[in-house]
Amino acid sequence: MSFGSDQLHWMVIDACNSLLASDESSLNANNIRPFNSNLHLLLGFNSDTWDDVPLESIWAGNMLGGMKVIDAWYAAGGGNTYPQGIPSPVSLAVWGWSNCTDDSLQTNAPAGGNAYYDSRTVH
Repeated sequence: MSFGSDQLHWMVIDACNSLLASDESSLNANNIRPFNSNLHLLLGFNSDTWDDVPLESIWAGNMLGGMKVIDAWYAAGGGNTYPQGIPSPVSLAVWGWSNCTDDSLQTNAPAGGNAYYDSRTVH
């Protein structure tokens, strides 16, 4: 895969275990990434996810409200986003370029720097 273009800076893969920490570690050690130098941040899951939770629309709303891309992603999965009965933990993840960790809709840096990976348990 080679996600990224002049128009696509951030992308969510809404699939279970789409950005597992163990996979990122192995791929990064071999200088392999599923995105090219144009994609700033790839967002996904370091756990299971559920179809009935509209994380992408919550994420977009958070960014429209002025939040940074990464903060908006983690906030989308926090609070009361998940209905009762969904087992924990749910961990969201971000993989991309260190120059882009402060990206928002209003401002974003050119892709580059070192590889960046972070995962947070939100539920």
